[in-house]
Amino acid sequence: MKHGWPVPRGYRTIPARFNIAREVLERPIAEGRAAEVALRDVKGALTFQELAEAVEAFAAGLRHRGVARGTTFLLRGANCREVLVAFLAGVKLGAVPILAHSLLGRRELAHVVDNGEPVIAVVHAETAAAVRELQREQRPFRHVVLIDGADPGEIAFEAMLRRGERVDTADTGKDDPAFVAYTSGTTGLPKGIVHAHRWVIANGDFARLHMPLVAGDVVMHTSEVSFGWGLGHGFLWPLKNGGSVALLGARPSAETVLAAVEHFGVTVLATVPTLVRSILGIPDAERRYRLDSLRLAYVAGEPLAEPTYREWTRRFPCELYDVYGASEFQVIVANGPGLPVKPGSMGRAHPGMTIRVLDEALNELGPGEIGGLAVRADDPALFLEYRKQPEKWREVHRGGWYETGDQVYQDEEGYFWYVGRGDDLFKSRGYLISPKEIEDSLLELPNVQESAVVAQPDPDLGNRIRAVVVLREGVAASEALAGAMRAELRERIAPYKIPHTIVFADSLPKSPVGKILRRLLREAP
Repeated sequence: MKHGWPVPRGYRTIPARFNIAREVLERPIAEGRAAEVALRDVKGALTFQELAEAVEAFAAGLRHRGVARGTTFLLRGANCREVLVAFLAGVKLGAVPILAHSLLGRRELAHVVDNGEPVIAVVHAETAAAVRELQREQRPFRHVVLIDGADPGEIAFEAMLRRGERVDTADTGKDDPAFVAYTSGTTGLPKGIVHAHRWVIANGDFARLHMPLVAGDVVMHTSEVSFGWGLGHGFLWPLKNGGSVALLGARPSAETVLAAVEHFGVTVLATVPTLVRSILGIPDAERRYRLDSLRLAYVAGEPLAEPTYREWTRRFPCELYDVYGASEFQVIVANGPGLPVKPGSMGRAHPGMTIRVLDEALNELGPGEIGGLAVRADDPALFLEYRKQPEKWREVHRGGWYETGDQVYQDEEGYFWYVGRGDDLFKSRGYLISPKEIEDSLLELPNVQESAVVAQPDPDLGNRIRAVVVLREGVAASEALAGAMRAELRERIAPYKIPHTIVFADSLPKSPVGKILRRLLREAP
């Protein structure tokens, strides 16, 4: 089967000795990009050479305070140049950054610190409260380094910059641990996903295909680098693959993102469907902001509903591509230029990887048959382990496959279609219900901005179907509106899929990376 993307020379060829910092900083400089802008933010611009100098200076500061090859250190904060400098400085030394999302609560952060055992914390002042509390109570860190505002006893980020000291890039192996990214804790305490240095080529070369960059491209991602989707597509892949990075500099919202696209002349935007829906909820957003620089836009993190896709492409000046991945890998299936879009589909597999739709016995299923999506366990883009949780690793590996836990099917042309998480599907009146199908149908209704469908246990039906709906701005909730929605749905989906209950909410509960927290909706009265 043809994949639709040409495979470039050297594709996914990974040297035995390899370091992320060498690939995304030293190689571009050696290729003549030293004077090109690598990063833009509210403080100005940094060239590749200036970024490399800042990275070396901070690496010297880390080394001076006991961080060496294999040492773990905590990195927590919304995207800013200092977080990116600290990340690259760590991997340059062969140390292992522990990436913790800035919105994790104190209990979750305490678990991350206990699991990751970082010796130093590098944290932005805006997200430092929980770190400071842990330090007062348990003193897990030798030093706490503050970005923008150090208190007595803490170290200012600028004081870590030991300029003029030479720091050689560690001679790490491709399979050596490079960083640990923690899950958002949607189904329990966060798991520490350990990725190797090889990840930057094994996944970064996929991005060369589905997110092809040209000279002058400015890439902005709305997700933190603690989320693999943000770290790869928002930071490492642009530097590696010929573009530059723009940092939002504010908490992502429809207004801040659109203003940043206009200000920085962003050409490639990567985000999550939740934010796309918020943008679409702004009347005349496409006329209120100058967005003619945009040529590509991408979403991941949750499925992109067809109605959302069609409204975006009708109103905005660029294509919107859905990609699918997992924190344990990164992007597994993708849409992108050169591959016709089937609205609602996740796209197709990249060349050079093996994925299958399998039943419970690990038998491969044919086109149209729903099963679990699995990746061959020897793919170099896969994670090394769950840190200090080998039993969790065994739960997702069987018979030479990594099982994602997502239910999908593949059509005759090789496109994959998302059905739902295995634990999100449920039965009502004996019928298997996919929440996504009902949610997509609700999003086709003109008054609906967001929707989520969950099961409510019922002794007679097995489960009742409960839909939670966020209305567009200016639409008033009422029982009459709920009845009208159910009537409209009868024209679109089978009667047994019609929600028994429609309730209205101001917002849906979401994880730090924008995924809907269905368990909270199931627990709600």
